[in-house]
Amino acid sequence: MKWISSTTVSQTDEKLGIVHPTSENSRFLAVLEGCRSTYWEYHLHTQKLHYLYSIWEQTTSQFISYQTSEDFQALQANIHPSDRASFYAQLNLHIEKVNPVFECTFRYLTAKNRRWRWFRCRGHITHYQDNEPAVIAGIFRDVTREKYRQQKLRQMAKRDPLTGLPNRAALKEDFDQHRPDEHQSVSMAIFYLDLDGFKEVNDKINHRAGDVLLCDLANQLNCFTRLHEKVYRIGGDEFVLFVPRFSNIQEITHLAERITHTFANNKLTISGYSIQVGISIGIATYRTSDTLDSILERADARMYEVKNNGKNGYKLGHSLNE
Repeated sequence: MKWISSTTVSQTDEKLGIVHPTSENSRFLAVLEGCRSTYWEYHLHTQKLHYLYSIWEQTTSQFISYQTSEDFQALQANIHPSDRASFYAQLNLHIEKVNPVFECTFRYLTAKNRRWRWFRCRGHITHYQDNEPAVIAGIFRDVTREKYRQQKLRQMAKRDPLTGLPNRAALKEDFDQHRPDEHQSVSMAIFYLDLDGFKEVNDKINHRAGDVLLCDLANQLNCFTRLHEKVYRIGGDEFVLFVPRFSNIQEITHLAERITHTFANNKLTISGYSIQVGISIGIATYRTSDTLDSILERADARMYEVKNNGKNGYKLGHSLNE
């Protein structure tokens, strides 16, 4: 079975795998050039893969088309180990006619620089032999940049653009990840932190000074975190410190005292003004029935108790179950 229509080429071109446009294949090659894709055929009986692709040549200022072949085993060896199961599953589902097309996105170790790159592959059975699939054909293209852009957008969606801290969406993700099931006995805590006197900074100086102050204080709060703990900005001058596990209540009170003591004695100079901003903290520990919203609500209520009783302090329930 001839898999690529092309004219007879010179021995040199044949050795290089160069394919010359003909009346039969010129439109097809133009499509490959335009969408930066590679055409492939998988011959199941011979376990051979054949490729047709175009590369822009700077020296000639034109696209040159090439054809290459390899054993299917070579492709298998270069697919990322984490993606192989999905690749084989999707391929078999198509061969068994469960799915009308074969479609898979996977990482592949390129021969040129031996780096992992993402490829999106799509194809379907084009030929049968004795009522059995004989050839699967399709296209694939490099989607590495697209994958990195998507990853960057996901990261940005979970980051506060001003301070760089993770935001509420990231808090929800982390809370759900560390949330124990009903058979586990894990102690978690949420610190709801609100800055005291921050509004005066915006009013007396300007909002730019307030932004600078928020970034500075966000960095300071990060200094209090231990392994697995994070600080999140959830809005305005409100922050959350998430403690996914602790051994005893003394750990929690000691951390709260360190934070409040530091802020009580912390004087900053911004735009020529001497600023002192305190902090009010409400602390809630995890209950088995808690959602993120419910534990935040309790911590928020305790933070306001501190606000109403002189500010710059912390409030914790009377037991680990509160």
